[in-house]
Amino acid sequence: MPGLVVFGRRWRVGSDDLHVPALLVAVTQGMATATLGGTVGRMEYAGRACDAHVAFRVVCAVLVGLGGLTTLVSGALSVAATRGLILESGARARVPALFRATTYLSGAEAAVGAFLCAAAWRRNYDAAADCGVGGTFLRGFATTALALLVVHGLFFLLCWDPGGGKNRGALRSGPLLALPLRPKPEVFTVAARFGCVCACVEQATCGLIGRVAPSKRRRSGVRSAAFSSQNAALFEVAVLVTDWCGVLDLVPGDVLAGLGLLRARQLAYRRSPDFTEEYRTELHPSAVRIPSDDATLREAAYYWRYAFGVYGWKLGCLRSPRAGCYEAGRASATRAGCGALDSAMAARAGGVVVFEDAANVENERVPVVVYRDDERRAFVVACRGTLSLEDCLSDASCAAADLGAYGLAGGHTAHAGCAGIAANTARLVAPSLREAFAGTAGGPRYGLYCVGHSLGAGVAALLTLFLRPEFPAVRCFAYEPPGALVDDALAEAMEPFCVSTVTADDLVPRLGLAQLFRLRDDVVDSLARCRVPKWRALASMSRRRPDASSLFFTGDDARVGEAAALSEACAALLAAEARPGARCPRQLSLPGVCVHLAVRFRNARGARSGVDAFRTPRTHFHDIRVSGSMLADHMVWRVRYALDAAAGGGGGAPAAALDAPSDDGAAAAPSPRRSASLDARDEEAPPGESEMV
Repeated sequence: MPGLVVFGRRWRVGSDDLHVPALLVAVTQGMATATLGGTVGRMEYAGRACDAHVAFRVVCAVLVGLGGLTTLVSGALSVAATRGLILESGARARVPALFRATTYLSGAEAAVGAFLCAAAWRRNYDAAADCGVGGTFLRGFATTALALLVVHGLFFLLCWDPGGGKNRGALRSGPLLALPLRPKPEVFTVAARFGCVCACVEQATCGLIGRVAPSKRRRSGVRSAAFSSQNAALFEVAVLVTDWCGVLDLVPGDVLAGLGLLRARQLAYRRSPDFTEEYRTELHPSAVRIPSDDATLREAAYYWRYAFGVYGWKLGCLRSPRAGCYEAGRASATRAGCGALDSAMAARAGGVVVFEDAANVENERVPVVVYRDDERRAFVVACRGTLSLEDCLSDASCAAADLGAYGLAGGHTAHAGCAGIAANTARLVAPSLREAFAGTAGGPRYGLYCVGHSLGAGVAALLTLFLRPEFPAVRCFAYEPPGALVDDALAEAMEPFCVSTVTADDLVPRLGLAQLFRLRDDVVDSLARCRVPKWRALASMSRRRPDASSLFFTGDDARVGEAAALSEACAALLAAEARPGARCPRQLSLPGVCVHLAVRFRNARGARSGVDAFRTPRTHFHDIRVSGSMLADHMVWRVRYALDAAAGGGGGAPAAALDAPSDDGAAAAPSPRRSASLDARDEEAPPGESEMV
């Protein structure tokens, strides 16, 4: 911090981010220079007996000299980048000059290295044995050296930022720390960059994980008034990123270091005497344990297969490679394409496929499958989760939308992307459900369930609301839904018919606009209170139990007051300059009953002791918990193993498959002794349900 300004442009790295890259450059350049220097020495020692051309020897000597200078300058750059604290950029004033020198030397070395490589591979030249070095070795070395120089050049290109290098100054509250500021990025520019990234991902994956609409590739007219309507999803993502960064001059290294420091603070709180070391995730003090034989918990474990099956062959192959290869072979033999392959993998989830739709449009549609389960006498509507670029854009459209615009009374709000998709899905599946229930009119009574994982869980929960006027007995199992899904009143009203599960430290159920802005303030506060250089803050992320007292100013340090004042001034500035809708985002919550799946630590003998389910207040998931497993806990296989283990191993999956080694040290969990069933809910609808439906 701040972003490095060199050659009149701002780079995506800070002056203290160059410690490790410059050190790697110095080490690799030193080894290459030493090897090439030995080769040149052998040639000179051989004298006239060596048939290498004089110009070739001169090129090698020049390259040795340039490599030595690059090694020295890179070493000096690595040392200069470690000076000062994270917000003490004045101590690293020499970094820009050293960075420019390294860039010039690397460019010159790449040019000379290319000439050396071309000369070594000439057909009419081969170093004689009298030169003391074989031609094969010389060619391999020249090629390797050139490859290393290309890698160095790519690093510089990745750090290059086309943005200007102007600053707004710095925010200070004392003589030591300074929080750099920059002009707020333009929304249209950010949206265009996101569109370019999406197009690059599409081309790199051959459209396997989604496609970008042609209107998003247009380079002309990006700033036109039609931009927001043609690229609404990209525009909303750009607005979110712009609001989150604000006027802060943040680079990715600053955010990563702040997250590491925040993790250390959270773990320090969890090691307080109020918590025990029974679980590797933090539990709410009033969490109530759910017995493994609870009927609703076992239902959730059973219907998970449909939420997984709707993902199709991409994740189906991970679950069962043999079945995935078999179905892929059949699809290739019949030239049926990936659509038929998805259908075949969805059918393997169990039951009979009644209806299927594979359309995928951001904020409008996700793939959905309607199953008939004759064993449980139920129809299951499964909505697919995030698996494409379109789904990612729908996830990012997390602003609060009025459900009255979609025909639901009550004045409630919900996740904008999920609400639009759920409304379209309800109109899509309702005719098929009517026909399916009509076919079972003379037989046993069938139930109706809506299930989904991740984005599909949010769609399934809101889809339940749209279907309840016509199918009042519909229920929902939302596995890891987005945290910013519905308002608190609606979430409480959905408790009789909706269950939301959260696996360990999963990030997605804790993610929302309000949580993101609180996370930003916590990250800035951690950076201001940090007493060590950035490389030490980043190194603390590799430790399971980092010592927070060695990373932050203590109470007897005179700089504590300056850091606190700077953090408060930054929060006030960001709130004052934010858009009206981003100054105080509305807190949205998980719908229905929240079930937290907590993984136990190893017992005294080193064996896993399983997974326990807890009925937890939804306010427990209103803050993001930084953990090494917060992304892995969202994966479908972890959710599956957690549900099976919590429900008594109904799916036959061991709990050890879920609990990968955690970096979180002691678990901040009380040991609740109470026990309650998910079925022990009030039969009467809570206040507000009649208005909702």
